[in-house]
Amino acid sequence: MDGELIGKNKNRIDSIYISYKTDDYSDHKYRREYDMKIIGENLRKCRKKNNLSVIYVRDYLRIGSVQSIYKWEEGLCYPQADNLLALMELYGAKLSDIIGTAEEKMRFLVDVDYYDEEERYKRVKEYVIRIGQ
Repeated sequence: MDGELIGKNKNRIDSIYISYKTDDYSDHKYRREYDMKIIGENLRKCRKKNNLSVIYVRDYLRIGSVQSIYKWEEGLCYPQADNLLALMELYGAKLSDIIGTAEEKMRFLVDVDYYDEEERYKRVKEYVIRIGQ
């Protein structure tokens, strides 16, 4: 099964890896993949940076419980578009603050200072297989 996924995603793996190596994301062939974990972490960071409680955010958004906010911050699901826009307004955040940049995502995936070339490629390949499932 892994071999099948690798075969199907070989060009995608190479494209992401080459984009990472050259720091050129402008001609990327594929739609950007958004990572719920990174978005969740960024939502939590923005809330804490503004010293807001989950209850305050719930009341601001006029939603029934804090569970939705916890799910977003844990990276289990995305907020709806209207809630995301309201959160950006509340936090004084730009979209890139929430979703992260492609460069941040690759740095999150591949610690440049720690891994050698082969290990970085392997990590990118594993990530592409994971998001392809």
